[in-house]
Amino acid sequence: MIMAESLGIVSFALQLMDIATKVYVMSSNLRNNSKRCESLGENCRLLSEALSKYSQKRTLNDCQMDEEYKTFQKLKDVLRRCLRYVIRTSANKFSYNLWEILFIQEYEKLEDELAKYLSYFQLSVQIHTANASDDVKQITLENNSYIKDVRRIMDDKLIQDFTKIFIKDLKLKPIENEPSKFRSDYKGQPVIASEVSYQISDNIDAAADPGSDSSHSIRRSVAILQKLANLGSVHGSYGLYRQNGRVYVVTEDLPCGSLTEVLKKGKLREKMKQKIEIAREIAYTLAYIHASGIIHKSICCDNIYMTKDLRPKVSNFVYGREVRYASTF
Repeated sequence: MIMAESLGIVSFALQLMDIATKVYVMSSNLRNNSKRCESLGENCRLLSEALSKYSQKRTLNDCQMDEEYKTFQKLKDVLRRCLRYVIRTSANKFSYNLWEILFIQEYEKLEDELAKYLSYFQLSVQIHTANASDDVKQITLENNSYIKDVRRIMDDKLIQDFTKIFIKDLKLKPIENEPSKFRSDYKGQPVIASEVSYQISDNIDAAADPGSDSSHSIRRSVAILQKLANLGSVHGSYGLYRQNGRVYVVTEDLPCGSLTEVLKKGKLREKMKQKIEIAREIAYTLAYIHASGIIHKSICCDNIYMTKDLRPKVSNFVYGREVRYASTF
C-alpha cells in the first residue's frame, strides 16, 4: 500500500512534472505542435498537483491505490518515451517528420489517459477534503454516473485478474495429520494445496468485490508470489485454488516438509556446518526479498521448506506485504 507518510508518491509526482517540463521545453520549436506541447505540460502540472494533495489522504482502500499507482507508472513511461523522441530528434534532424508523427500518436494516447485519471484524482481530493458529510453526499450525488463508470472499470479489471490467478479443477487428496493441507497434481507436477484463513465466494462476480478484505489479501498475496516466481530459494507457487468458499495456495510438493519436521526427525543432528549453511541461505533470500520491497511477516521454521538435498526454500507469503517506501523492515 502507498502510505500517506511515504515520500514515494510525492516524489513520483515531482518526477512526472520534471519530465513533462523537459518535453515542453525541448519541443517548443515544433512548428504545428506548440499548442499540443503546452497542453501536455499543463495537464502534467495539474496532475502533479492533484497527486501531491492526494498522497496526503489515507482513506481510499488498497485496491484503488494499487491500481492507480500502476496506471500512473504507465503514464510516466509514455512521457519518458516522448522525451526520448525529443532527444533523438535533436541528435538527428532528418528524423524530424517521423518523430513529429510518433509524438502526436503518443500524445493522443496519453491525453485520454490523463483526462480520465486527472478527473478521478480531482474528484477524490474533492471528496476527501470536504468539510462535512453533507458536502460529501452532494459531491457524490453530482458525480454519481462518473463514479459508477470508474468503479465498473476497476471491477472488470479485478475480475480479469481473478480469472488469471485461480487454478481450476484440482482433485484434493487429504494428508494424514494435516487437516489444512492436500496433495494434488497440476500440469503433471505433484503439488500441495494449503488452506489460508480468508474465504471467498465461488461466484467470481461476488468474489471480486474491491472493498472486501479477502480481495485485498488475495491480490496482495498473488502479486508477491508472481514477483518471486523465478527465485530458486523461494517455495514455488502455481497460483490459488478455490473450493466451497475456501482458498488454497498451490505450491510445489517438497516431500521433506518444513524445517521443523526435518529438525524433529534429527536429520541435522550434529551437522553444525550444514545448519550454518542453511541459516546463511535463508538470510540471503530474505535480504533479496526485502531489497525487492517485500516483507515476509512470518519467518519461522514452519515456513521454511526443504528440498531432497536439504536446501531451504522460504514459503508462505500469504500474509506478506509489498512496500514502496524506504523501510528498515
